[in-house]
Amino acid sequence: MKTPKILLAGLAFFLVPTTADVEAEERAACAYDRNAILQLDPNMFDQDDKAGWRELANRDGCQAAAADAIALYIESHRETLVRQWQLPSFKWHEAQLRGFAGHSPDAPVDQAGEGPRGL
Repeated sequence: MKTPKILLAGLAFFLVPTTADVEAEERAACAYDRNAILQLDPNMFDQDDKAGWRELANRDGCQAAAADAIALYIESHRETLVRQWQLPSFKWHEAQLRGFAGHSPDAPVDQAGEGPRGL
């Protein structure tokens, strides 16, 4: 007995992941606890491979999420980062990760292309 082509096409439709499915999986793979990450001290957030942005950036396809985490951390801890002279480093890593994620136009570099804006 032959299987109708329309039945096979319908079955294939349900087996092929949609763009929304793929995006949902990527978001889940890059999920992190915002409250926990914001409670880290700047050195732990910046330097620890098992916490902070580096842990997130080491996950496949999560460079943009790591850049977003850095931007969130900067927003929440700007005064401390300025006082400890760490803001330029954090901005640099954010720009670097946005570039790695393929978002070069979104990377906050200065007009000369030499580093993060505002340094």
